[in-house]
Amino acid sequence: MATLNMDTAREVLDIENKVDAMEKEFRYNHIDRLNCKECMAESAVIFLDAISNLERITDHSANIALMVLDREK
Repeated sequence: MATLNMDTAREVLDIENKVDAMEKEFRYNHIDRLNCKECMAESAVIFLDAISNLERITDHSANIALMVLDREK
């Protein structure tokens, strides 16, 4: 069971790094779409808020994973 927890914790950390990169890419692409007037400014706030909140969820998950890994030492 402890091995499974360690493997899962490491996987969470990998996912968190990927989500960080995705959030930056999505934010950049969305701002580019806004500048090109391909979407409405009103929806921009919602979209940017949503991706920011999702990234924060992975940050919290990573903090839990780090605690699991530290606890297993």
